Amino acid sequence: VYEAARLLGAFPGGRGILLGGAPGVPPASVGIVGAGVVGATAAETALNMGAHVILVDQRVAPLREAIRTFGRRLQTAIINQQNLEKMCKFVDVLIGAVLIEDYPTPHLIPRELVRSMRPHSVIVDVAIDQGGTVETSRPTTLSNPTFIEEGVIHYAVPNMPSSVPRTATRAFMHQVLPLVQEIVRRGPLEALRQHPYLASGLNLFEGKATRASLGHAFGVEWAPASEVLR
Repeated sequence: VYEAARLLGAFPGGRGILLGGAPGVPPASVGIVGAGVVGATAAETALNMGAHVILVDQRVAPLREAIRTFGRRLQTAIINQQNLEKMCKFVDVLIGAVLIEDYPTPHLIPRELVRSMRPHSVIVDVAIDQGGTVETSRPTTLSNPTFIEEGVIHYAVPNMPSSVPRTATRAFMHQVLPLVQEIVRRGPLEALRQHPYLASGLNLFEGKATRASLGHAFGVEWAPASEVLR
């Protein structure tokens, strides 16, 4: 969201508008595809910056949770062709935040929808490391983070937190350190059994894959982590 706000400025080639607007001037519109952790966090940030935000997902449950969290100032919609077409025509910023575990991200925003967006609008494809939510996206780098396709600025850096390494490292440490301490205290096997969150990162155990997609990809037997850890 912060990158999108910067890219909306005239100097980077954007529409020359302020994300949060100003007194008497309406804010920018931000469309977010995917209501998971990344999408919900992006929605919160954009709302706090004063933007008009619409969050879309294929599932009703995360949209309902987002409304409970952020209130009616957040607009939501189910992903379908009509809603995507309508959203792409009016948003100033489009954020792709779809992640399907173990599978490449589907291109929910095809080229023709990108073509329908406002000139000099901005796409931030957070899912680019999994293939991208937007068909026209391709991986970029921090040294050359953007390109223009169909008149729209694309930002598609695979490891976006690396642009703020000090903050990213500390945030990562706060999440990981308690798990490392549990592994040291209980031992790896017992820690996996006691913490489903930790076990969700297990891919292979005693010759068995813990996800169907991995088992099929490598031709090995698979079973859920909860089963192999018994």
